Amino acid sequence: MISIEKKDRHLLLIYEPEETDSEWLNLKLGYESANLRRIYTVSIEDIFGNIDTAHDDGETRYIFHLGDMEGEYYKINPTIIGTKHGIYLHVEMPINDKTFRAYRDISIFKHIDELIDQDIRVGGDAPGAIPIEQFERLLRQFPNSTELTHYAKAKITRIIKDYFETAAPADIAFEKYLKTQKLRPKAKIISAQYFREYEAEKYRFIEAQIQKYLEEENSYSENDWQNLILDFIPLIFPKYICALKKVSVKDFYSNELKTINREIDIALIDADGHLDVIEIKKPISDCLVSPRKYRDNYTPRNELAGAVMQVEKYIFHLNKWGVEGERAITKKYQGYLPSDMTIRITNPKAIIIAGRTNNLSESQKFDFEVIKRKYAHIVDIISYDDLLARLSRLIDRFSKSP
Repeated sequence: MISIEKKDRHLLLIYEPEETDSEWLNLKLGYESANLRRIYTVSIEDIFGNIDTAHDDGETRYIFHLGDMEGEYYKINPTIIGTKHGIYLHVEMPINDKTFRAYRDISIFKHIDELIDQDIRVGGDAPGAIPIEQFERLLRQFPNSTELTHYAKAKITRIIKDYFETAAPADIAFEKYLKTQKLRPKAKIISAQYFREYEAEKYRFIEAQIQKYLEEENSYSENDWQNLILDFIPLIFPKYICALKKVSVKDFYSNELKTINREIDIALIDADGHLDVIEIKKPISDCLVSPRKYRDNYTPRNELAGAVMQVEKYIFHLNKWGVEGERAITKKYQGYLPSDMTIRITNPKAIIIAGRTNNLSESQKFDFEVIKRKYAHIVDIISYDDLLARLSRLIDRFSKSP
């Protein structure tokens, strides 16, 4: 039997094995992690205090450290639940085994986690939090195993889309799937073509959001543009799994008398922990190449040259900081990284997203391409129109049959 208890500022997972199963968990925890009801993965490090043998009936029970109170929420240990994103449950909501486990031991939070790209909050007034009553509705309507084969992602998405912005493209794609599929007695394996349609819908959503911003580009600050693009970076550039803001880097060279702390606005981390740099500027129309020729060539504008120089200096300081920098950045941002990940500084590259090319002449576009290739070994320079073109090609690719 599994139960959940609140104790002081802790959330505890309590497992009471059947009499015939009283020894298997001891043996399992002795050398690896153990799985309870296909929902909870626990190890000996997760045990809260000592194994409790003082239960009323004298039977052994195991108490595991499921989460801790942070402000108005219990932060759930993601290694036990097995999610990429954080799970935060409001202290006032009732929490029990059914909060995490649906029909036939289906993990509720794992399925939500697959459909979104942000932390999951239930209850309270935090931005994007699902109200407790809506989450309880989700639990009541969670599909059984047969429905899950056909419809799970669509049902979950319809309920959570008002609270998680990143769920919207998935909902569109799954609604199209629901309209074209018929329920069959046996589970139907979703074809690869279905996933191609989903990919196309995802990129259409991103394209529409960027187009919407560009229609009123002067209404948004540089910080607004950074937040918009960063939301989509892992989708447009799948190698990156997270972005770190305000990353300090040591500058040992600008002042001989002291070390200066520089600040990288945004660093990108790939799936292996390697760090790159990104600069996201506003889409100003005339910030890329000069309007007049110099010796029959269009040259980089000061804004572009300055951005390139800025990221090259960041890369220089990162490389000089080396192993010490890897340790410092890893320690500072450990809470934002996957478990056991270490930041690696291995010849970082940079991405600059800036400006528009839609009003450039063909000669200007040609010279801009020459400028981009000149820096390609270090910096990938992308205009907002380049970004839209990249999205358009992706949509076209996934819209066509293989």
